[in-house]
Amino acid sequence: MDNAKARYQNALAILQILAKKDPGNTDYQYHLSVTYKGLAEAEKAQGNGTAAEQNFQASLGILTRLIRSHGANPAWKTDLDSVKKLVADPQP
Repeated sequence: MDNAKARYQNALAILQILAKKDPGNTDYQYHLSVTYKGLAEAEKAQGNGTAAEQNFQASLGILTRLIRSHGANPAWKTDLDSVKKLVADPQP
């Protein structure tokens, strides 16, 4: 799992730069939310509840903003529901 976590952290670093340079790019924003979700799942699997929660919340925030500002993309809504379920489940 450490390898997966490291890959998510590397991807997150890249996507944060891209999303900051072009905040209106919904693809960057969406992939950033997916990466936060993946990192949260890796943290949760390792028993790092606080880090997992922070990353889940980051993913939720991005998805919520995307849906509010750009309409109801079915994939975004599905991912938002998925993250909400993961946040509600405290089990690693």
